[in-house]
Amino acid sequence: MLTLVELLNPLVGGDVVSLEETHGGVYAAANPLKIVGLLTQLRDDARFSFDMLVDIVGVDASGLGGVDRFQVVYILASTAKNFRLSVNVRTSAEKPEIPSVHAVYAVADWLEREVYDQFGIVFIGHPNLKRLLNFKDFVGHPLRKDFPIDGRQKVPESEDLHDEMKVKLERRGRAFSSMRIGEYGGEHGEGEETGDDPFIVNLGPAHPIVHGILRLLLAVEGETIVAAVPELGYLHRGVEKSMESGNYHQVIPYTDRLNYASPMMNNIGYCKAVEKMLGIEISERDALLRVILCELGRIMDHLLCTGPHLVDLGALTPFWYLFQVREKIYDIMEKYSGVRLTYSCVRIGGFPFPLYNGFFDDVESVLKDLMPAIDDVRRLVERNRIFYDRCCKVGAISSAEALRHGFTGPCLRATGYDYDLRKNRPYYSYDTFDFSVVVGTNGDTYDRFFVRVYEMIESAKIIRQAIARYKALSSEPAALEAKKSKGFKKVAPPAGALYDSSEVANGELGYYIVSDGSAKPYRIKVRSPSLCNYSAIESMVEGAMIADLVSIIGSLNVIGGEIDR
Repeated sequence: MLTLVELLNPLVGGDVVSLEETHGGVYAAANPLKIVGLLTQLRDDARFSFDMLVDIVGVDASGLGGVDRFQVVYILASTAKNFRLSVNVRTSAEKPEIPSVHAVYAVADWLEREVYDQFGIVFIGHPNLKRLLNFKDFVGHPLRKDFPIDGRQKVPESEDLHDEMKVKLERRGRAFSSMRIGEYGGEHGEGEETGDDPFIVNLGPAHPIVHGILRLLLAVEGETIVAAVPELGYLHRGVEKSMESGNYHQVIPYTDRLNYASPMMNNIGYCKAVEKMLGIEISERDALLRVILCELGRIMDHLLCTGPHLVDLGALTPFWYLFQVREKIYDIMEKYSGVRLTYSCVRIGGFPFPLYNGFFDDVESVLKDLMPAIDDVRRLVERNRIFYDRCCKVGAISSAEALRHGFTGPCLRATGYDYDLRKNRPYYSYDTFDFSVVVGTNGDTYDRFFVRVYEMIESAKIIRQAIARYKALSSEPAALEAKKSKGFKKVAPPAGALYDSSEVANGELGYYIVSDGSAKPYRIKVRSPSLCNYSAIESMVEGAMIADLVSIIGSLNVIGGEIDR
């Protein structure tokens, strides 16, 4: 069977300018004017079958040398053939323009808008090229190297999304009423309702279901949503800019703030990426401990998704069953790291200290409590008529559409698509553990909920196996093994770029790291599973009822820290 490099070699000299295999990945440079045709070929050609655009990364390469200032990197995945490819194109500072690939991959709509927002790179042909995270009148592009970070800009109360909604409705042959119901706390705009036009209703960011981080402008007829315009950026903290200010070890605390529901998984994913760049092989004990902590984090995250999701639908009792278990995991994490929420206790190369006495007993106690709690919740809701009606066939999405939007994790597997990085691109010996990948059937809210429920059962199986292996190893403290590695010395990866990812609770969490050879990262781009999973929200809610929004958004498990970064 030919390797990806062998398959791509005939394209070199045409659309592909150069090809390189490094850090276990394949990286290509391409002609920016040919990028649409190239990505279309890579998607449709059966030899490649790159069915998913994982991420689009912008880089201000002014400090890296070369003629063109900006780079745009397209990270592609072939879920069927298990290929990964990063395609790099360049554009000048004088005219930073690249053709849009939104027609090739639907998720490029938002990903290109983010690059435009942060770098000012224009994507020609994009249907709605505007800022994604920063507000409309924001001056400058924050991830450019010459952006003045000491300035202050006044943030408006909210963006006016009505023009965008008007265009969307008119494209569908619908009238737009100037009646504005519920906007900005109930203020009404000028004009009169005709009686035939959809009402325009503002949902969020203060509404409980969107947790203060999301906003949706809805056009509704009665209780039915006919169009939706989403807005992000209410939690934007400039994490990626901040990551450039310290050394590689000092980046670790920023990663656990991305997803505060399972922060340890973010710490481990980042350290894993840097270790790959440095060529560090961590000890078997440390790898097993990372598996245990990651699977505990997956359970924590799924408990936080499923418990409050039921509360949002009016079912309070299951919440208490699930959160009692989650509190016990918090106790374990606090004993080990000294912190209850954001841990930062992983290090590049291993861990800074050994496990506390009684760690495994505490973990086993959690697992014993988990199974009865899951059984109780299943009995309460699995065949519950109200839950079934609120969730079944609500917010459904097909596997093909989910792939076009870059869905990963439970949201993709709920469509019936069997794809999990722990199995498909295994790390930390995940391929040697006995566990099943949980998949759904219909890709609806019901399946997204229960994929997470059954994944917790599989995580418990993995943890027990990892504990048994850990105990079977030598008694040398894990902290001493870690300190022997190069990871506890000054970290300065060789100049170059790398993308590495992990299967976290919401899907694929990736880090694209650009090194200039110094002790500080030149650029780190976080591939957020929540951003891609939420990118299909418009099509998922249109045709649903307003009450269905509660169910749909809850099942996507949208984490603001991941989306806005």
